[in-house]
Amino acid sequence: MSTHAYLLAYDIGTSGTKASLFSVEGKLIASATEGYPVYFEQGGVCEQEPEDWWRAVVQATHRLVAGIDVKAIKALSFSGQMMGCLLVDKQGKALRRSIIWSDTRAKEQEKQLI
Repeated sequence: MSTHAYLLAYDIGTSGTKASLFSVEGKLIASATEGYPVYFEQGGVCEQEPEDWWRAVVQATHRLVAGIDVKAIKALSFSGQMMGCLLVDKQGKALRRSIIWSDTRAKEQEKQLI
């Protein structure tokens, strides 16, 4: 069993999730990226499926922790896309796809605000 201590960081981006495993001293041990689709539709629609984000986090994590004692992970860090809209119910379950930062459906409303 390893006596190492680790930090696990996630970047949930537009094209995929990157997960990185670091020593507590800041040395990169390993990284894994899992991609997912962006749904582009007529009228400026640009959305993503929140379940795809979760699947990517789970798959990347499994790849990174293979062979290490998961109890040695001392901290998790997450960063994600800005300016998105994810509607959830009272239990936190997504009600629909997330509208992400590159969606342009509100062009007319934007013109009214400028």
